[in-house]
Amino acid sequence: MDDRRPVIGICTALARASWGAWNERQAALLAFSYIAAIQRAGGLAVMIPPDRHLEEAPDEMLDLLDGLILATLCPSATAQSWPWPAGRSTATCPCSASAGACS
Repeated sequence: MDDRRPVIGICTALARASWGAWNERQAALLAFSYIAAIQRAGGLAVMIPPDRHLEEAPDEMLDLLDGLILATLCPSATAQSWPWPAGRSTATCPCSASAGACS
C-alpha cells in the first residue's frame, strides 16, 4: 500500500517583497490559501518558481508531480498588459521565466 501523498505543483509569480531583514527583494510568491487547500485535501504542495529551462523541457518537473495548478495569473492582467513572450497566448503557464509580477 502506497501512503505517499499526491505531489501537487503550483506555479508562483515573481514580485518585489520585504520580509525579515530583506527589503524589496525579488521573490517567488504564492497565496498561502492555495497551499493550505492542497494540504487539507491530503496533498503535498510544491511551489514552482519561474524557470526558463522548464519552458523548454517541462517534463523534467511534470514527471515529479501528480498534479499541477496554474494559480498565479494576475486577475487584472490582459494580453496587452501581461509581459507574455511573443507568440504565446494568455494561457501560457506563469512558470515561464518571462512571466512578471502583478503591478
